[in-house]
Amino acid sequence: SRNGFIYMVPRQFMVELLRKLSPLTLTARTAVATSLLFLIAIWALAMVSFHSFRNQTMNLIVEGQNHLLGRIADTLDQKLLSLQKGLIDSAEEITERDLASREAAQRYLNGNAGLSSAFDRSVFLFSAQGDLLAERPFRNRGGNAAWRPYFKETIATQKAVISEPFVSNVGDSNIVIVLTAPVFAKDGRLVGVLTGSIGLTHPALLGHIAKTVVGKTGYLYVVAGDGKLIMHPQMERLSHRAFPPQANDAFERALKGYDGTVQTVEPNGREALVTYQHVQSPNWVIATVYPKEEAFLAVDDLIRQFVLLLLLACLIVLAATWGLTRYVLRPLVILTRHIRDYSPTQGKIAPLH
Repeated sequence: SRNGFIYMVPRQFMVELLRKLSPLTLTARTAVATSLLFLIAIWALAMVSFHSFRNQTMNLIVEGQNHLLGRIADTLDQKLLSLQKGLIDSAEEITERDLASREAAQRYLNGNAGLSSAFDRSVFLFSAQGDLLAERPFRNRGGNAAWRPYFKETIATQKAVISEPFVSNVGDSNIVIVLTAPVFAKDGRLVGVLTGSIGLTHPALLGHIAKTVVGKTGYLYVVAGDGKLIMHPQMERLSHRAFPPQANDAFERALKGYDGTVQTVEPNGREALVTYQHVQSPNWVIATVYPKEEAFLAVDDLIRQFVLLLLLACLIVLAATWGLTRYVLRPLVILTRHIRDYSPTQGKIAPLH
């Protein structure tokens, strides 16, 4: 069997080694045996140390990646919540008089410069029925947003909403999100909806993430709750699913709530450490991809240098062991030769000097 073969090889090796050592002198055999025991002990200790060192390095890398993504996710979450709070505060200032006509609604938005500066795309003010009353920047557009999912959810819940990312309909193929805030009358009736849209490539939101490099070739990407990419270094992949359904178990687990680091194989065939972290308010997932060979590059170089130094130390110690063994056993070797040279015809053994 295979296991029997594995155990047979060392036994055959030892038998062959002992056969070759048998003609050697006592000094040589003692030196070789001592050297072998030393090498085996050092090799076993080195393997245990390398394994422990690599595991500790892996833990440090995982901890660093989790900390990095945790910081990014928390910062992004706070930015979105801050934008949403600004929108809600502005919606609380709107009165029914501001919604009485398009001209009145436009005057309100024109006077709220801070709100338009916070949203790089557009700010809209809709009636409760979804009719567009005002916009900034002003483009003299009409239309109705009652069919939009984020508008429906705002009306149904009467709460502020962060939309799912979608491709802009103004022809620039940019992926945007819309934040909403309901507008209430004094008697509590919902009379309008204030919205602000922001492009996800905006440097203050996700633009910096696309330019972040992990190691030498590692990268970050962001997906929405449905698994579609909303930020990736390869812009042509945006609005497409990061992986086909059920093609990547770790990715599917992340969409269901898993946060952490896993070892996986990328579509290009290389192994990587992938860390997932959720952004709570919009239900997004941020992932960092760190090629494993890059992650352990410094560790592998250090291990190679250590092995070279260890081999050099072993040679030095072996030479010292050989010399010391010869020195310690020299009297015994002399006595052995003296007894071997004794001849019964001499009648006595010559004294040792």
